[in-house]
Amino acid sequence: MKLKLKDIFNWLKNIYGLFLSFVNITYKTCNDKVDLFYFYCQSIFPQKKIWIFDACDYGNLGDQAILYAQIKYLKKIFPNHRILISPISRFSQIQKNISKITKHEDLIFLQGGGNLGNYYLRAENIRREIVTLLPENKIILFPQTIYFSNDANGQKELLITKQIYNKHKHLLLIAREETSYNVMQKNFNCPIILLPDIVLLLNYSNSQTIKYRNGCLICLRNDIESILKKQDKEYIYYTLLSQFDKKDISFTDTIGQNSYRGVLSKINHFKKKKLVITDRIHGMIFAAISETPCIVISNYNYKVSGTYKWISYLSYIQYINEIEDLPNTLKKMDLSQNYSFNNDPIWKEYSTKLIPMIRKL
Repeated sequence: MKLKLKDIFNWLKNIYGLFLSFVNITYKTCNDKVDLFYFYCQSIFPQKKIWIFDACDYGNLGDQAILYAQIKYLKKIFPNHRILISPISRFSQIQKNISKITKHEDLIFLQGGGNLGNYYLRAENIRREIVTLLPENKIILFPQTIYFSNDANGQKELLITKQIYNKHKHLLLIAREETSYNVMQKNFNCPIILLPDIVLLLNYSNSQTIKYRNGCLICLRNDIESILKKQDKEYIYYTLLSQFDKKDISFTDTIGQNSYRGVLSKINHFKKKKLVITDRIHGMIFAAISETPCIVISNYNYKVSGTYKWISYLSYIQYINEIEDLPNTLKKMDLSQNYSFNNDPIWKEYSTKLIPMIRKL
């Protein structure tokens, strides 16, 4: 009995399926050679593909949440595409072969966040490489904050990024707040749109948990982005003592386990509290999507204040520019009320702006 070409193809397809069941591209278990072998096998088959070559694989829970939200969103709007992810730490191994494992029709998405600038050059250098190596592909940068310092180094790096990005014919940049949008419009000639941080598409609302809420959680930065001094943090703590017992005030950060389980654990931690005080953008967002009352304090740039504008309709999230405003804001907060998170306006922004722009690229 002669085998038809279709039968041979189906047989190969079954073998390929068995292979994929044994080779699982994860951040922890695959070595570099297995990653490349997996990608080469993916490139053989005609299914449409989406690539993320700079996926977060470090312990910043905000960036981990962004990656999860990106994948969830892409699965929803591109159900017929296979989504392939390579962690940013492995880019040097993928780099030499990136043009071999991709096809011109593949969609390339870049990790969103707040590292477009000269403060996090490792991430920016990798983005530059991806844009340079894939000149024919549609490349979409998920919502980012752009910040190049206004000094010689910052302006030098901005010029490098401008020269690389402006050469690409199918690049779409997405700013996650108005200031970044204006900076991008001024410096880049590619299409640019304004959308909120993609984590706001997630929803972990559950108002029934209000009866289990207790105490206050302080989630403050301790890095180059913090503008709070030691005495500022002490002022915050002693102000909270006017409404909370000492034993009910605890501390945390959005740095932790390198997996989405860490994100879920942190969100559940937030949901158990009556109030969160934070200067972190994803401290604010985790509070928003879990319906947890939150007072947000400004940080060194515009990403927190700019992102707050997207969710200013949520009465349980309050933003202050100065810590001296904390006592009055605290008095106005109703910590006994059941709040509701509605992210329909966020979904509408994505639905009306992003998909049409991808088609036009």
